[in-house]
Amino acid sequence: MKSLQGKFLIATPQQLDSSFVRTVIFVVQHTEQGAFGVVVNRPASAIFRVLWQRAAKQGCSGTWQLHLGGPVTGPLMAVHGDASLGEIKVLPNVFFAAKEDHVARAMQQFLYPCKVFIGYAGWGPNQLDHELDKGFWLVAQAPAARVFSGDENLWEEMIKEVRTSLLHTVFNIRHIPNDPLLN
Repeated sequence: MKSLQGKFLIATPQQLDSSFVRTVIFVVQHTEQGAFGVVVNRPASAIFRVLWQRAAKQGCSGTWQLHLGGPVTGPLMAVHGDASLGEIKVLPNVFFAAKEDHVARAMQQFLYPCKVFIGYAGWGPNQLDHELDKGFWLVAQAPAARVFSGDENLWEEMIKEVRTSLLHTVFNIRHIPNDPLLN
């Protein structure tokens, strides 16, 4: 088994689970015991964020974004850039936190990027490998800048990049125009 920690999973059209259609998941951990990650391109609605801020025990200033991380419930979690608050180092300059005080402090600082998640995506032993074999996911590099980037078109951008890369590799095509009508 090759670990996919720190990679993106991009849902393919074969992915029919409504929780994952057109999603990009950042894999936080992937071991023999299973895997988990967070959907990085599903920001919560502004109304949800305002309601959450009112209900939160601790203040929540900063430049964080609230995301619907997946269908599995769990504590509030954060992917952020502050090593001192990181519980898991996922990539260089990208850390994961689920302890309440770490998440709250990550949300309150202004020096590092931070995305906050409600829920996550989880897989048991070999389950993610099975889904990859079925063609439900494409795998791509997840540079820190992309992890913290805007969400609006991330799935479309990632699908295009992976498909272009496959065309380069499989067919040895050197130049693929953005507009296929130019071929």
